[in-house]
Amino acid sequence: MRRFGLLVLGSAAAAGLALPRTPLRRRRSVRGGAAAAEAPAVKPFSAELKPQRASAKDVFATAARHAWPKGDWPQHALVVAAVGFLVGQKLLNVRVPFLLSRVVDALQAADQSTAAKAAAAYVLGRVLTSACGELRSLCFARVSFGSGRRFARSTFASLHALPSSWHAKRATGDVAVAFSRGDRGFRSLLGLAAFTVGPTFLELALTASALKRRFGTSQYSLIALATFCAYALWTAVLVDVRLARRRRLASLDRMRGAALVDSLSNHEAVKISGATSEEVARFDSILRETQRVSLGSQALGSLLNLGQALIFSSGLLASLRLALRSHFKDPSFSVGDVVAVNALLLQLAQPMNYLGYTVSEIRQGLVDVDAVVQASKAASAEAAADVDDVSVEKPPSIAFEKVSARRDGEVPALNGASFEAPAGQVTVLCGASGSGKSTALRLLSGLDSVTEGMVKVDGARAPARPDATRCTVVAQDGTLFDETVAFNVRVGSSASDSEVAAALARVGLDLSLEARVGERGARLSGGERQRVLAARALVRASTPILLLDEPTSALDAGTERRVLDALLAPKDGMRPTTLIVAHRLRAVAPAADRVVVFDNGSVVATGTHDELLASSQVYGELWRAKESPKADAASVV
Repeated sequence: MRRFGLLVLGSAAAAGLALPRTPLRRRRSVRGGAAAAEAPAVKPFSAELKPQRASAKDVFATAARHAWPKGDWPQHALVVAAVGFLVGQKLLNVRVPFLLSRVVDALQAADQSTAAKAAAAYVLGRVLTSACGELRSLCFARVSFGSGRRFARSTFASLHALPSSWHAKRATGDVAVAFSRGDRGFRSLLGLAAFTVGPTFLELALTASALKRRFGTSQYSLIALATFCAYALWTAVLVDVRLARRRRLASLDRMRGAALVDSLSNHEAVKISGATSEEVARFDSILRETQRVSLGSQALGSLLNLGQALIFSSGLLASLRLALRSHFKDPSFSVGDVVAVNALLLQLAQPMNYLGYTVSEIRQGLVDVDAVVQASKAASAEAAADVDDVSVEKPPSIAFEKVSARRDGEVPALNGASFEAPAGQVTVLCGASGSGKSTALRLLSGLDSVTEGMVKVDGARAPARPDATRCTVVAQDGTLFDETVAFNVRVGSSASDSEVAAALARVGLDLSLEARVGERGARLSGGERQRVLAARALVRASTPILLLDEPTSALDAGTERRVLDALLAPKDGMRPTTLIVAHRLRAVAPAADRVVVFDNGSVVATGTHDELLASSQVYGELWRAKESPKADAASVV
């Protein structure tokens, strides 16, 4: 593994593959043909994880770790075989021009037999060279696809391991595009750095060595090395200038993906608001900027290729003039030797021609892979954080002690809130919108973190990570997978079709199990989505804590009663400690064991429904505001 990693790192270092320092710029958008105005840029995928510029060593170490996984001996054998075939191909590649020189010398001497044998050896050499190349590609394809799958799987798992606040700050389209580019960049790094840049230096060294041994002088080797150095210097300068545009293109690509997903996800709102032309103009502004930057990048690419051609042609001319001079001065320097010099340098031109593209792609790959590497490192740091592990087997008591918190780590939500939820009883959290009720549930479920104070479960600090064995959560606005109804109900469980059907029947939902719900559940109504989420909670194994965040806000009174009856019924002989966020208080508050009243992030009153009606002005106002003379006062608790 060390040798493989050194090969990759050495190749990268020799090609000058340091990550650029150019920051991402913001785009300007045009709405409805109006003058361009500054629009908020999509937050870069790697923002707030580490500085924009990352260590190339970290990125290559990640690539090497996936290409050489511990204990995977078949993978190790494939890597060794690929490197072996690569070295064999380059050795044969340097030998073939000298076999061609024998053919030319035999023709000049009119020796038919020797010419035929030399021609056969030359053809055999080319065949073996091609065979080694194909065998190397075959071995490396298995290495590349296997490593790419491990890298993509690891990255996908890391994205799920990151906290909710991380995802809340980023557009889903941006993350999806960055993931795709990172996956593609990983394959580029693995293939280009290890099996393109490295072999180019190997072939250069073999060519210089062969020229010196054959002709007894270092002049040809020095010309070849000088040509390569000038070629590499020109390439490095132009690629560095061009890379700023490539990074801008990468940023625009993410913006385009984020804008596309964002706009299409809200296609109904766009149609209803008559904002189609504005959305098209906004999207076109990104395309226009992409076109402008792409044309500039293409112009730099043409200048790069022209300069490379001039540099290599100058080196070839110098080598051929030296060879011709030696031929006319020394009869032992045959025509075949002149042909060999020309063939060797032309052979070296092929990998050199791709050097600019290769270096550019590797550096771009470093930028792309850096984002997901930083995400993986953040996920590893999250997993390694010192979090208290609380084992909860029976319904616990829950206590908030002067808890302050920020929603998604930014917006203040709770300010010194304190209350208790008795074990095995139902506690209703009520208050005006934005008063901190849902944040309290998110703290208990581990989706958000406490900034001050403490949340206790049976007297111990509540874990700051989600745990499906501890809490069952039914959210008000939970989204669904673009899959079947049965798939969405089974998430987190292995329920059978009959159990899924029974859960749907309990919440009054008559849907085919194989019916697809559409992206984010778009084919279902709001009430149907909420009942699918309720059915998901019903098929799961019982947990000691049940958190309901307005689970029936989109339902009529009769269906609401039915769903709450199903959710609050004891399961496996256990009645969990239940916290319910509710605005329609008539459905749950009168028979709840405890009611907690929130106001501006603080708890202003606690008690039973009757106690609070008599003592709390805030609760009285909430009750009267939500009271309906037509509502059925029957309780479901």
